[in-house]
This record gives sequence, structure tokens and C-alpha cells, in this order.
Amino acid sequence: KRAAFLDQMEEEIRTYEAQNKTGNQVLDTILTSKSLYCPRPKIALTCVADGTLLNFVEPMDLSAVFGNALDNAIAACRSSDGAQAIRISGKQQGDFYMLTFENTCFDGPLPPAGTGLSNIRAVAEKYHGAVLTEKNGRWFSLSVLLNITWRAVTTYAESCRAATKGPR
Repeated sequence: KRAAFLDQMEEEIRTYEAQNKTGNQVLDTILTSKSLYCPRPKIALTCVADGTLLNFVEPMDLSAVFGNALDNAIAACRSSDGAQAIRISGKQQGDFYMLTFENTCFDGPLPPAGTGLSNIRAVAEKYHGAVLTEKNGRWFSLSVLLNITWRAVTTYAESCRAATKGPR
């Protein structure tokens, strides 16, 4: 009975430690949820970003960017040997907000880009931004640039259709 109580207490502490407070409720929920898939000490997940500056991004778009980026990063970490880490940073640069996702990965060529990255590109384009990927040895970097002054006029579904079908 005592062991069960201690196990439950440890799980509750782990859940509390996984909570993030960026100032954006949607982002905090995504980060907390994904960080539970990064068991310590296996994958170290850190995030330094002012989520209040992302309040202009629609919740579905924020979920698409962070959900896909973190799913890919977690999968890459799990497939690599040695220390495993995911670092997320965000900062405003003029009229843009730059998100950078960095993670450890295997040392070799990258697999072809999948649907997740296409969805991230669609969101970046919706906000008149851009996406850049880079691999340097055992580190992969995904940068997502979003125009803060741009107010999206298309829906997430429209952005995804446009990204997969090309111009109409």
C-alpha cells in the first residue's frame, strides 16, 4: 500500500514538473502533454519562449506547429544514441516571431520530409512566414518564422489543402 502511494505521488510530481507556463494556455497544454512523452533522464525537454507573443496564432495552427515539431523531435531523439535533448526557443525579431526547435538525432542523412513538416510549412505560409531545416552532425534544427502583424484569413484546413495540392 505504501509503495502504491509513493508511486502515485511520484507520478503526480512528474506531471507537475512537466507543466509549462509560457503565458499562452494552448501552448502550455501542448508542451505539458508532449513533455510527458520525454521521460527523464532519457530526453531533456526545455522551452524558453514568451507564449503571449503567439496569441495572434489560431489554436489549431499553434497545435499543428508545436504538435508536429515535437512529435518529430521525440521520434528523432528515441532513434538516437547517447544524450537526448529537445530545445525550443522563441523570440520576436521586428515584425516576426522566430520559433526554433532543436533536437538530437542519429548521425546520418535525414529521412524524406513527411506530412508533419508539410503542415508546419502550411501554417508558416498562412502567417506570411517561412520554415528552415538544418542538420549538423547529431543535431537537427527547425526554424519557423511567423509574421506577427499578419492576421490569418484562411483556415488551417485550407492551408493544408493548399500545401498538398499546390496552387488552385
